[in-house]
Amino acid sequence: APGTGTPEPGGLSARGLLDSVRRICYELPVVGMDVVEVAPPYDQAGITAALGNRVVLEALSAMARRRRDASGHPPWDPRQPLLDGR
Repeated sequence: APGTGTPEPGGLSARGLLDSVRRICYELPVVGMDVVEVAPPYDQAGITAALGNRVVLEALSAMARRRRDASGHPPWDPRQPLLDGR
């Protein structure tokens, strides 16, 4: 992500990050998370801030889906890609 104080080359793509966060928060007993570093002065186009926002939304939705599935609704298939069919 370019809008951080210490960008690292060769990391996850945005899509890979979103898929990973959703699956981790769905399959593991995650109850909270934190976005640590998004630096607006380095984020000229706002893409890092938008990705940070989306990461939080994906985590919350996966935790909510885990609770919903535990209450007897049909389970989500985590092998299905995030944007499959869109």
